[in-house]
Amino acid sequence: MDTVLALNNSPYYYFRPSNQRSIGYTLPFTDRIVSKIADVVIRLQRDLGLDFIPGIQLGSESDSAVRNPGKVRAMRRIAEEKGIEYVLHLPDQLVPGTYLRSGFKDRLLGIVQGNHGKSVGEFEREVCKRLDAASDLGCRFLVMHLPNGPIESKERVIGYLRGEIADSLNEHGLKMCIENINNKGNPFYGNITNLGDLVESIGPPYHICFDYGHYLVDRSNIDVGEVSAICRSTTVFHVHINDRISDKHLFLGERPGDADGNVLEEVEGAYLQYALKGVGIAGRAFVIERNRPFRYDQLKSSVELLFGSLLS
Repeated sequence: MDTVLALNNSPYYYFRPSNQRSIGYTLPFTDRIVSKIADVVIRLQRDLGLDFIPGIQLGSESDSAVRNPGKVRAMRRIAEEKGIEYVLHLPDQLVPGTYLRSGFKDRLLGIVQGNHGKSVGEFEREVCKRLDAASDLGCRFLVMHLPNGPIESKERVIGYLRGEIADSLNEHGLKMCIENINNKGNPFYGNITNLGDLVESIGPPYHICFDYGHYLVDRSNIDVGEVSAICRSTTVFHVHINDRISDKHLFLGERPGDADGNVLEEVEGAYLQYALKGVGIAGRAFVIERNRPFRYDQLKSSVELLFGSLLS
């Protein structure tokens, strides 16, 4: 068994404690929250009888804990005691390149000023620190976004991903999965063809993380062939849907009043009936991403739909 089904950690567990009702109330510390999320995913495994490793994706909300050796040891103990696996998502602000802010004026200012992330040297040092922590946490998979600018040089990106970072990934036996970013405004690496071309050019230890929700935003139609092709090349899946207007992080099967139900039916059908068919689950991670409160039955239903498609 080497398939991971994970649920993401989220900032709202820390800053809006009332929303902890989704996982159970606890103190707003990463190791405490992680333990609660682990129990939810383990319950899913038990209730559904599916063959997967329960997992948790640690994102920017967990970054201070990931850089704290004591917290890393605590989280490693939780993983060993509960039989879970972590997926580590690097903070976006580490990555060099052009970032566009929301709003016309801010976006224009971002283009003019460049609005870069870290320098290449800083990026390498900061990422390698987190790769050491990922190894200590027992991770196999990491995820990173590239900047959301309209143009990014493939050669420059390859330049800073090779070298010290690639050496560290290989040394630790880790896979870095590069994720398509939110398609709002048509950023260069919101285009999954550009992403696939980049990852193919670099090769291992770099792989693809496909976020279907990100793909949908601001898109008038779904190219089922394009989506099916990238799914077959994907190592980590971020699983959620939306009605193409904004990145709502909805569960499969969820139909809230603030989204167009007809659009949700269409985009979900394209994903489950076509894109995921025949993908297979071995050696892959499926992360159910959520940024709002939820009920356990909603999560369970979403996972049933996902695995029903993958295993059919």
